[in-house]
Amino acid sequence: VFTVYAAAFWGAHLGFMGTKEEQSFYAYGDCTVKAFSGAMLALLRHFHDNMLIDQWMNATKAAEKDLQRVVDDANVPMATLDLDGSIIAWNASFVKISGLAQEDASRQRLQDLVVSASQEEVSNAIAGAMAPNHKVQQGIEVRFSPQSSVIVTFVPSLSNNGNVKYLTCVGQNVTDISTLKVAEEKR
Repeated sequence: VFTVYAAAFWGAHLGFMGTKEEQSFYAYGDCTVKAFSGAMLALLRHFHDNMLIDQWMNATKAAEKDLQRVVDDANVPMATLDLDGSIIAWNASFVKISGLAQEDASRQRLQDLVVSASQEEVSNAIAGAMAPNHKVQQGIEVRFSPQSSVIVTFVPSLSNNGNVKYLTCVGQNVTDISTLKVAEEKR
């Protein structure tokens, strides 16, 4: 680029072109070089931005896998419910307590899987978590059978505009405590 400018400079000073042609050459040359360098810088920036986005996507996928592994391997029962109270997913602890595999429980309403004595309390807890104030419902006893008992907290997950997207349920298996209470009452 500088060689071409030097040739134009010496061509004008040695009389091969006039001053007007020299200035026109510089003006058009500058425009071309600036446009080309701008395009090159934009391509480099675009490439860099794509690399960053790719890194962020990979980090997000890794975090999602880690979180899923933590939920699956957790010793506490964890589940997610959709807006109708139907089960989206639950972990191995809920499978162990309820006796229902993930595939069998998926898309069924939680209220339909618990014993009749727990159905109203579960329905009220889900409705309370879905209410406009989005109050966390804590300490709800859920029974899948007379022998199993779980204390569950229903936590609403909100979208950016404040609407409930789904419910997260985290429980504590108190089956052994319930069994001890029943044995105590029988004495």
